[in-house]
Amino acid sequence: MVGWLYNKEKLKKELINRVVLADSEIEALVHKSQLLEKHDPQNIQNCCYILRVGKVFQSQTGDEEVIGLTSNSQGKGKTRKVVYEIGPSETKIVKTLEYIKMPDNICATYSPLYRLSSKGVMLLNASIVEPGYEGPLSCFLVNFSSERVTFFPEDDIAKMIFHKLDNTPVNLKRKIISETNYERDLAMAAKKYHQTFLDVTSISEKAAENAEKKLKTFALSTSVTLILIVAFATAEPLLSKWLYERTGIYTLTQRIEDTKLLKDLQNAELLAKIEELKLEVQKLKSTQVPGKSK
Repeated sequence: MVGWLYNKEKLKKELINRVVLADSEIEALVHKSQLLEKHDPQNIQNCCYILRVGKVFQSQTGDEEVIGLTSNSQGKGKTRKVVYEIGPSETKIVKTLEYIKMPDNICATYSPLYRLSSKGVMLLNASIVEPGYEGPLSCFLVNFSSERVTFFPEDDIAKMIFHKLDNTPVNLKRKIISETNYERDLAMAAKKYHQTFLDVTSISEKAAENAEKKLKTFALSTSVTLILIVAFATAEPLLSKWLYERTGIYTLTQRIEDTKLLKDLQNAELLAKIEELKLEVQKLKSTQVPGKSK
């Protein structure tokens, strides 16, 4: 029981000591130990620092996405600034403008901004920055909305919160990455990402391609079937007649023709009988005595 109370008090003390740094403490660390290089003092706010967009790398290719000027759509010689865009389901990899130098007794976490989250843009790699780390940071973004979202260089991209440890790690393992090496590694990592989240675009394209192939195959097979039906319908009477004359085997066409011929003969016989009856009636009429009934 005593041991449990001791551990509880120790844990409580550790949690109290691991405080979140306020703006004045962050500013002091910036001046004292160069906590943030290329930083904007205006981005130190309350208990956090707002990270900004440095460079953007394209997924699948790993190429750096360069923005510049383009001619006006009306062709009047004017130019407009091209911004970074992330479309629905698309992914983008952003390197922060700031370079971080973490003291031995400080760690940090960074998370997405509400402004971007409310637009449907999420940060996939929200993580912890360990003591002794020196280098840039990266933000792997995905757009879960149905609209394109734009942002400019040096736009706010994530929120970083600093935590003070009660003690320096006993076996501190420093990690120092130059910007050149970091960008190279980030470009290689970007190649492993699909252009869209869960490769939605590729799946859609393959589905459309398969559907088009099946449609073409169906259309071709249907056309061939119709051609064969028309050809058979045209040639079947001739084939049936030839087969009947050679073998005496009745086909459907031959039966139809024989039935029609039989009906024509029956009709002819009926007409002949009608004519005979008419002649007999006329003879009877001619033999009647005038003035007397039949």
